[in-house]
Formats: sequence, structure tokens, C-alpha cells
Amino acid sequence: MYGKDLGAVKGKTVRIKSTPVIVETDDRPREIPNIMLSVDIMYLMGITYLVTVSRGFIFVTATSLSDRKNNTILKAIKQVMALYTGKWHTVKEVEFTEWNNPIHTLLANNEFAALKDEIEAKGTKVNVTAKEEHVPEVERQIRVVKERAWAVVQTLPYSKMPKKMTIGLVQYIVYWLKNIPKHGQDYSPRDLILGEQKLDYKTVCHILLEPMLKCMMI
Repeated sequence: MYGKDLGAVKGKTVRIKSTPVIVETDDRPREIPNIMLSVDIMYLMGITYLVTVSRGFIFVTATSLSDRKNNTILKAIKQVMALYTGKWHTVKEVEFTEWNNPIHTLLANNEFAALKDEIEAKGTKVNVTAKEEHVPEVERQIRVVKERAWAVVQTLPYSKMPKKMTIGLVQYIVYWLKNIPKHGQDYSPRDLILGEQKLDYKTVCHILLEPMLKCMMI
């Protein structure tokens, strides 16, 4: 009867934040930042996603995967890298070198070890965790995406959701994670990475009052 809800405390409390992996970056002057990108695979409602989050910026992406083949995952990683490179350079083709790729290090679990040589050939170092361990930063973001997805699903009047609708739900959640400034940030992760202006809340958060009033009168 008093204090916080016990179920919420036990269900949402996560382990103590672990010490992040320390990566030595290049001290030579560069026009682009040294971004550390954490990646992992997420399963949600029968669909596989490649989830990434950048350290410091907390820019989250979730790309649906048709399968877990190396070529499919590698293609998705290149698409994410193109987002970051597009902030600092005009990207026509995904052809990275050590000096035009802002992704300094890729933090991943052992599943991505097979892609290490191909990714490092693009100028990005790959730091693979020990067997059966995950990168805490991206693991936490996956938990956030799943919690918010299930919270939305519980409010919907559907017993089943088609694949396209499920993917759209994840995109919706990630969209708002990128557009809301995090603690200590003056700008949202989307503003910092893509260089875009702040959200126009009059457009994306527009509420139609007239239909709501009609529903209240019925």
C-alpha cells in the first residue's frame, strides 16, 4: 500500500552498470569524431533485428533482418555506418577508409567475429566480447525497445499483428528514442548525428481535438 510497486521494482530493475570497454583512439587530428558503436541481434515477436547504439551520442538504430547470414548482417552494418558518415561527408557509395569512416570501433559479441576481417578492411576496429557475453550498452537499449514495444502492444485491440506492423512499431519506438535528448544532452541524438534541426512538435505531435471531443460527447 505504501512505497513503489513491488512488481515494477522487480520487473524493471537492472543490474548495476558495468565498466565500459576502454578503447584507445587515435590522437592525430581528424575532421570526424571517433565513434564507438555497439551492435547486437534482437528478437521481437518472431522478427530479427540488428540493433546498434553509439557511445556518448546514444543514437539507436534497429534494422530488420531477413535472416542471420553473414552477408545480410554485414549489409545492415554498412547501412548504419552510412548514416554516421552522411553527417560528415556526402555518401554516394559505401566505400570507407580509415580516414573517412567516423566509426572507430565496433563493440560486438562473439557472433560477429566472422565479420571482423571484412569490417576492419573498412577502417573500423572490431572488439569482440568473450564467448556467450553481450555488450552492456546495446543490451540495455534492446531491453528498452522490448519493454516499450510490449507496453504499446498491451494497449492495442489486436490479438495478432502482421510482420509489417510489428516492424513499424519498432521503427516508431526507435524514432522517439533518437529524437528525445538524453540526460546531459542539449540536443537529441538525431540532431547530433544527422545534423538536423529539432523536431517540429506541432507536426509530429499534433493532436486532433475535434475527433476527441466528439468521442467524449457520444
